[in-house]
Amino acid sequence: MSIKYTIHWSDKAIESLTAIEEFISQVSPSKAVRVVRELVIYARHLLMFPYMGVTDERFGNDNLRKLIKGEHLLVYEVRGTRIEIINVFSGKQDFQARFISEHEGLD
Repeated sequence: MSIKYTIHWSDKAIESLTAIEEFISQVSPSKAVRVVRELVIYARHLLMFPYMGVTDERFGNDNLRKLIKGEHLLVYEVRGTRIEIINVFSGKQDFQARFISEHEGLD
């Protein structure tokens, strides 16, 4: 019997997806929709392989993992059978500084 996982997108992750879509849509609305859709679909792979992402010592938390899709990365944590997508970053951002400032005291 396999474990059934669920994915939960935090408010911050949804805000970030929206910001990414708005930014890309300035150049190409169709590409913006495609990029966000691909990120969401890629995240669904976690339902079958929740530990496919890698840890990153820069997070300061060994439970956090990152999943890279193109120039974007999703930061998530497996909490029992719940996969929490904490945030989404563009590779063009200083994600470490932004992550630390937005998630101080995250447990």
